[in-house]
Amino acid sequence: MIMPDSLVVTGTGLPDVCVRHGSPALAKQDFKVFTRMPWWPFLFVPVMAVVSLFFATHWLAAAGAVPYLAVRVRRDSLDVRAWAFCRACVKTHVVRLLITMAIFLAGVAATVWIFAAVTDEEQHPELWLLGVLVLVVAGFAFYPLSTWRFIARAHVVGGGSAVKVRDPHPGYAAAAEQRLAASGYRPDGSHLPVAVA
Repeated sequence: MIMPDSLVVTGTGLPDVCVRHGSPALAKQDFKVFTRMPWWPFLFVPVMAVVSLFFATHWLAAAGAVPYLAVRVRRDSLDVRAWAFCRACVKTHVVRLLITMAIFLAGVAATVWIFAAVTDEEQHPELWLLGVLVLVVAGFAFYPLSTWRFIARAHVVGGGSAVKVRDPHPGYAAAAEQRLAASGYRPDGSHLPVAVA
């Protein structure tokens, strides 16, 4: 389902039920949505970390983040206003945030343990790098799952002209179609001047 930016950025054209469950809103949140990240930049971080172990050159590990950052800063974005979330969505958000915090703390503890295990006589920089890599991977893997935009199943399409909602609940879809029709839009995005995907 495609929601045009004119409805999304004001919040007045959005349904009062949540995307995932079609339940009445417990809370409404403002957040930013982006175009979807391609999969390939994520591969560079672990690949370059492994390469740096073989060549004992730590800057190669940091270089693995460059493609990800380059793609990330070029993404289109929209500010969403008053997006509806039900009680189950809010609970999911809180639980995932707590899990993310626990993973980060476990990564910090593991890194501290690695530093303590390395003696002055026997330094193993690759172990330090592995500990840092655990933190990076944990952050990339789990934190985005707790964000409002992920729970909303929304991302920007059409060069920033609309927001696409993935697999909306039938209750949400019905409510959204009514709002779109009242505003002269179509849910498949065919009214937009730019092709969407």
